[in-house]
Amino acid sequence: TSYFLSGNSNIRSISYRDSGADSQWFTGDDVVSSYSATVAAGEANASISATFINSGSDGLWFTADDVPSDYYKSYSVASGIKYIVYRYPGPDNTWFTADDVPSYYYRQDLRNNLPTSISYDGPGVDGIWFTSDDHPTSVYQLIDSNKSRTYNYPGPDGQWFTSDDVLNQYAVNETNNDGQISRWLNYFDPGADDKWFTRDDLPMSYAVYVYDGYGKLLHLKSYYYAGVDNTWFTADDAYVITHPVAK
Repeated sequence: TSYFLSGNSNIRSISYRDSGADSQWFTGDDVVSSYSATVAAGEANASISATFINSGSDGLWFTADDVPSDYYKSYSVASGIKYIVYRYPGPDNTWFTADDVPSYYYRQDLRNNLPTSISYDGPGVDGIWFTSDDHPTSVYQLIDSNKSRTYNYPGPDGQWFTSDDVLNQYAVNETNNDGQISRWLNYFDPGADDKWFTRDDLPMSYAVYVYDGYGKLLHLKSYYYAGVDNTWFTADDAYVITHPVAK
């Protein structure tokens, strides 16, 4: 059961997987695949955001028995923001309760010109989450306002935050003439030249932002598969459409 839909709900986006019986997108019978919602967490400087992937036993979306896949709780702290991600409801088998099991968390440090996020996937040898020996898994860093990079291995020296950390992927925002993001691209392979940030880098996914004539975001097309031709940025690339929810 979720309290996201009991008058405290703030649905942020809805994803659709099919155009419905009329075979026309953007009509009332489009088939929902998931949605996200954000609410206050009942704690100071905290909020919760969840993704719901199943309409529950009543078969109706946006009702109290909708089933989440996961949720994260965010806290504002002195250095930036801390996010804790939960994917299991714990021994009581009830989501959004105190025994929910963390899957990982990350800290976003906003104190310098290159904001950095560090992800942790385990409580370390002491078995206690949120202590100094927690196990880091990746480091995400902004390069500039439209480019970011992610490291997923500390390199031969075994130490994070040194020059031999191994780059895993990077992302780039392209903007339109109004300065809005028009396309987001995520690269995961340096290509045949084995050098990152060159023309032969291979994408893992990309997204296209669609606006109306007034600059309002209409929907987002997220491409996740290069299609049968195995070539990105061609007509058979597979995508899902996400609509922002009007406030």
